Amino acid sequence: MAEEFLIDLVELLDDCKEEVERLRIENGLLRKASIEQRELNGRLRIELQQMDNWALGKTKCPMGGTQS
Repeated sequence: MAEEFLIDLVELLDDCKEEVERLRIENGLLRKASIEQRELNGRLRIELQQMDNWALGKTKCPMGGTQS
C-alpha cells in the first residue's frame, strides 16, 4: 500500500515538473510577444502622429504624397 502511494506520488511529481516546464516556456513566449507588441505599438503611435500632423497641415505627407 505505501509502495503504491509512493509510486503515485512520484508520478504526480513528474507530471507537475512537466507542467512547470511547459508554463516556463509559455511564459517566455508571452513575454517576448509582449515586448514585440509594445515596440509595434510605439511605431504605430509615431506613424499616427505623423499622419495627424500631415492632416492638420503641419508637415509634408509622411508617405511621400501630397495633401489634396
